[in-house]
Amino acid sequence: MEERIGIGLFAADLETAILKSIDESQHNRKIVALATLALFGLTLWFIHQMISGLTQPLAIAVESANSIAEGRAVRIEAAPKADIGNLDYGVFTGATIETFKAQG
Repeated sequence: MEERIGIGLFAADLETAILKSIDESQHNRKIVALATLALFGLTLWFIHQMISGLTQPLAIAVESANSIAEGRAVRIEAAPKADIGNLDYGVFTGATIETFKAQG
């Protein structure tokens, strides 16, 4: 009789462990889903920043090139902060490496 009681306790402990494991796996699944959404959002933001960081200076370059082609003078007032923007600034204003070094 004592053996049946021991088996019953073992089965109850096993069932408790299984239910706890199921709860933990559901919790972990929610964490993974949230982390995936966060990384997806971060990826979209990064792609947006990369695209706008490339297209804005290129738009300035195209506008400047069109102005030059039409015979109008081109003057860029401030250098954009992006590397490509610095390239545009240097090309269309005659800036040299020393100019950029002086800016810091």
